[in-house]
Amino acid sequence: MGVVKIKNNGQLEKPLLGVISKQVEAAVAEAAVDISGMMSYFVKLDDQLVYLTKAGLIDASSAEKMEHALNEIVVHMQCFDLLSQKLTHVQSALELIENEIPTELNNELSVKLSAKIADLYSSSQELNVHLGFDDDTSCSTSELF
Repeated sequence: MGVVKIKNNGQLEKPLLGVISKQVEAAVAEAAVDISGMMSYFVKLDDQLVYLTKAGLIDASSAEKMEHALNEIVVHMQCFDLLSQKLTHVQSALELIENEIPTELNNELSVKLSAKIADLYSSSQELNVHLGFDDDTSCSTSELF
């Protein structure tokens, strides 16, 4: 499993939007790592199915059903690409907003909303990113609250 690291030196001019933008970036990167991991297991399963079929250890009807199920898994994993593009657009929008909001106003909003936004998170990993700490975990090691 890959590791996603976010560097936040605490010196962001507009911390709240910057951190939220980095969280979107980290979510996309982490999911991509996990999708790649799943794809490698898919290839192993497909190879095993081919072996079992050629060795006559599985009947053609069962093999066909399994192959169909594996192909459906791939289709669902490909949907991540669309989600990734959408999240990248959200990240770009956040960056545009961040660039347009005056620093002083952004800092005031950050102070006002920081605790409320932190309450939205469901894992210590998300909270650590929000607080500006480096995060080196993946979703498979995330501790839920």
